[in-house]
Amino acid sequence: MSYGSPGPNRRVAGARRPRPEGTPQKPRNRKRILAWAGAIATAGVGALIVAIATGLGNDAVAHITAQQPAAATGAPAKIDLVDPVPELGDTHVAAQPLVLSADDLDQINSLDQDTPAYEAWFASHGAVDTERTDIEIVVEGNRSHQVRIIDIQPVATCSDPLNGTLFYSPPSGNDTSTQLLLNLDEPGSRPSYIAPAPNGEATAGADFFGTYTVSLNQAEQYTFNVIATTEVHYCSFTLNMTVLDDGHTVVENIDDNGKPFQVSAVIDPDPTDPRPGEFAAYQELYIGGVGNHGGADNAFGVPIWAQADPQTYQP
Repeated sequence: MSYGSPGPNRRVAGARRPRPEGTPQKPRNRKRILAWAGAIATAGVGALIVAIATGLGNDAVAHITAQQPAAATGAPAKIDLVDPVPELGDTHVAAQPLVLSADDLDQINSLDQDTPAYEAWFASHGAVDTERTDIEIVVEGNRSHQVRIIDIQPVATCSDPLNGTLFYSPPSGNDTSTQLLLNLDEPGSRPSYIAPAPNGEATAGADFFGTYTVSLNQAEQYTFNVIATTEVHYCSFTLNMTVLDDGHTVVENIDDNGKPFQVSAVIDPDPTDPRPGEFAAYQELYIGGVGNHGGADNAFGVPIWAQADPQTYQP
């Protein structure tokens, strides 16, 4: 058997069977052809319609999406800044008795009292503000609608005042900016205020939020100058700020960058009567600024810090 070319009478697979001579060729089925053409045309038009509709639909969805306000995320009033502000005086108190070396005193006396390094020195020795602590808080509206801050309250844990080491340097002036006052000795009391008056004096009121309306549009900022005070306690505390957001109240907690704020009263049985031994309740005493009568000045023109005897020192 030969596997070469097929013989003259063999048909290759797929070849058409020859039509007998004289047999007329049948015309193709016109209806079927027209049906196919119609189906193709219909499919093409349908695809075109779908494409157009899809495009229009996508445009419509994009348009609708663009018109929708951004979803509210985060707190209704963002906390942009929390900054404990150094007191006009530099009185601080520590829980432990601290005996400072000459090098320690040289270090604190080499620092400008208006720099963060100065306050950091006290913090590194466990010393906190006395009687009042000042906190600057910057808040920002974080909704497409207006929000309103309606209250700020301390969340405090208080005990007896600290009595280890007193760094005594009383203030030499007063700040007349508008301040929100929190009395840590009266839990739940309304925040009061003091504000500068046209005559240069200060006015006072019992209800800060009853007097001042703090409403914030989106990205609008407001600065609170918060003063937390105590006359009889040592307190560590955070702040709860209540925000009215579209008819709902939201409470936001504010702390000192991850830790509580701290302040302690000064132990003084009769602060109106300067006398020897006025600070005898403390184990160690250091005096500076206007508290160091006749003391030498540092490089910044301020009387240096020096050790004093708490049993005999008179302010």
